Amino acid sequence: MYTWVNRNARFISYEIFAFVPLCAAANMILCGSNQLSAIFIALEIQSFFFYTGVASNDRSSQMHDSAINYFIQGALSSALILFGFAILYGETSFLTLNNPRRHCGR
Repeated sequence: MYTWVNRNARFISYEIFAFVPLCAAANMILCGSNQLSAIFIALEIQSFFFYTGVASNDRSSQMHDSAINYFIQGALSSALILFGFAILYGETSFLTLNNPRRHCGR
């Protein structure tokens, strides 16, 4: 019937019905945002749903290992994004993306 039906366990993982609209809402926030903080929050909301989607298969220990590795890599990438945002804020003293070049000293 659906692709997310687990045919071995004979149940539907109902969390997908909550994840898809919330992930779509995070995508809309990401596309419509003009501030660095809103971009970061939207990316983190999106990645949360991907982390839980990877770990949704309870029967496989390999899926849990993959979810932990994915979470650690996501934490490192979030730290790099925040570092880049901090450099941009330190250079321009603005969190908006209107025109960061005009605020730079160059």
